[in-house]
Amino acid sequence: MLPLRLEIFAIATLLCFMGWVAYLIRHRRLGLTETLPWLLSTLVALIVTLFPSALIWVARVLRFEVPSNALFVFAYLYVLWNVLVLTINFSTQTARLRRLAQECALLDAEVRALQRRIEPVK
Repeated sequence: MLPLRLEIFAIATLLCFMGWVAYLIRHRRLGLTETLPWLLSTLVALIVTLFPSALIWVARVLRFEVPSNALFVFAYLYVLWNVLVLTINFSTQTARLRRLAQECALLDAEVRALQRRIEPVK
């Protein structure tokens, strides 16, 4: 069981984080698809903070000696999951950018070839 001050601080921090993410989405500095994992994982952290008995129950089911060990494992998975989602998005954007650059190069070559055909006519 968390001390009340610590629980209030954790809830306020999580709510501020969610509000900051919502602010960034609203001002189009973050895309909704990229922030959805952050919002979902923060919501889960908020639920665990509000109902710490759920963490104790999960720790017992998964046979952790101390619930704080389960909390550290979940925190690690939280960060790992978000980093994985960001890496997937980064890889997808890199592939799209490469394809776009190749298409631009092909179009540029085509335009130059057409210009060479037209220039002798002038």
